[in-house]
Amino acid sequence: ASFGGAGLDAAGRRALAATDAADFATVLVLLGIYLSILIVAVTMAATIARQGRDIALLRTAGATPGRVRRAVAIQAAVVAIPAALAGVLLGTLACRAWVGSLAGHGVVPTAVAFRFSAVAWPAALGVALGAGVLGALAAAVRPARVRPAVALTETAVPRRTFGPVRTGLGVLLAVGGTVLAVAASTLSADQAEDLGL
Repeated sequence: ASFGGAGLDAAGRRALAATDAADFATVLVLLGIYLSILIVAVTMAATIARQGRDIALLRTAGATPGRVRRAVAIQAAVVAIPAALAGVLLGTLACRAWVGSLAGHGVVPTAVAFRFSAVAWPAALGVALGAGVLGALAAAVRPARVRPAVALTETAVPRRTFGPVRTGLGVLLAVGGTVLAVAASTLSADQAEDLGL
């Protein structure tokens, strides 16, 4: 919405079109949606997997697989709704700063200003609810079907935690990404655009 050319004269619209900022923003939105689906689904699946003992106790107390799945879906929805709202608020602030930075550095015409799109709220809610509930339900299929005695036996053994190799690789990737992002921010706009992709 910010790169739609609203409020620009004909010369400003031509200058904006020459930057390909709208196409780049579309790519970022699509990548954001894809990564959100992936991260939300994996996070919910990991959360439900860690609740194996609780699910086993529910099954021991007489909960049917359907009730377990319903409880998991409700839990995912209760987490997803405020998370989506917080995400849209934080994303709005970050996008406002990003568009302002692009205009301030001359990547887009200075008359380009941030415009909020009303599609952001339902899109974020749909992604968070859909991915969260589906990820949680997928993770709950096996624990909900396992016989209570078997589930309790499996959960008695402590789960493996992250080992030093996995932790080291995670830290290395995080530090490397940060260093590269800082290095890219010192380059010219054309070089940073190429390096960013």
